Formats: sequence, C-alpha cells, structure tokens
Amino acid sequence: MRCKLGVLGGVAVIALLASAVLAAPAGAKTKTKTFSSGPTAIPIPDQSPPPESLPGFAVSDIGVTKKGTIKDLNAAVQITHTDTADLDLWLFKGDKSIPLAQNVSGPGANDDNFGSGTGCVGGMTVFDSAAPLRIAQGVNPFDGPFRLNQNDLPMSVYNGDQLKGTWRLVVVDQDDVDIGTITCFQVTAKYKAG
Repeated sequence: MRCKLGVLGGVAVIALLASAVLAAPAGAKTKTKTFSSGPTAIPIPDQSPPPESLPGFAVSDIGVTKKGTIKDLNAAVQITHTDTADLDLWLFKGDKSIPLAQNVSGPGANDDNFGSGTGCVGGMTVFDSAAPLRIAQGVNPFDGPFRLNQNDLPMSVYNGDQLKGTWRLVVVDQDDVDIGTITCFQVTAKYKAG
C-alpha cells in the first residue's frame, strides 16, 4: 500500500529534512600551525669529565593549549654546536619519545650546527617523515627537511594523538670538548581541530 503525502505533506517532509541537515554539526576543520619555544637560548652543557663521564643535557619545552587530533607532525630545531656528532636529539610528548638525530655529522671538516639561523629566524633543521633524505645523508648545517634514520620510529608515530600538552626537546651531549646552545625548537602540526 502506497502512502500519498500530497503537496503539503511533501513540503513538510522536505522542510524536516532541510532542518535536520542544517542542525547537523559541521565537520571539524583541518588546520596547520607552528608552535615555538620561547626566545631564550638554552645552553647545552658538556659531558662531565672522567671518571663520572655523565652526559650533559638541555631541555626545551613547548606548551600547546590547542585541542585537536594530529594528522601530521614535523619538528624543527636550530642548535649551535661545533660537532653535531656529539649530540643526541630526542622528541618527547606524553609517554612517547623518538630519537630525531643521534651522533650525526655531515661529510667534510665542518660539523657545525643544526640549522643556519638563530632564534627561529633563518635556516632550520626540519624532521619530516615525507622528506627525501635521511638526516644521516645530509650535510651540516642540515638546513631543510630530513627524515629520521632508517631504524628510528617515524614522526607519524604521533598521528592520531592529541596535540595539546607539553612537547619536549632533549639534547644530550656525549662528549666533554664542545659546548652548544638550543636557539629554537618548533613543532608544526596538521591537526583536526576540536
């Protein structure tokens, strides 16, 4: 048996459907934003001399208050240091951590620095899972994007996690000869807001 709505009944159904569509929540928007550490440079102490030989380390934090689910994440640094092979760089968020670079130096005599700028201005070393080269294939000062090394977890390990919280860069100095400074730490997130 067919139900006949008639003209007025059909208009009522259309109006009801239209109001249901308008009342439906809009999909969350995808945004991209860069978050930076403060402008203060952070010294990286050397490893202590023997017999203790404890590594020196420095920490730079970024407190992110934006809520959202991460779809893609990159980290970027500027670090002055005369021998990047002495350094291990780690990214922490919550209970996850990944090595960004460990004992990396470019070919040749100049093993200075991650990034060629200072204070988040100028060249940055960017850790990006979509980059064409691994950081170990780069040349100091490693300006531009690089993937992590082959056996390391990719940056995508954070995909699906919450953006909000404290992002921490830890730089460990494994030698007692050279000193350095963290001049900039950034995370750039593509995230679904909300």
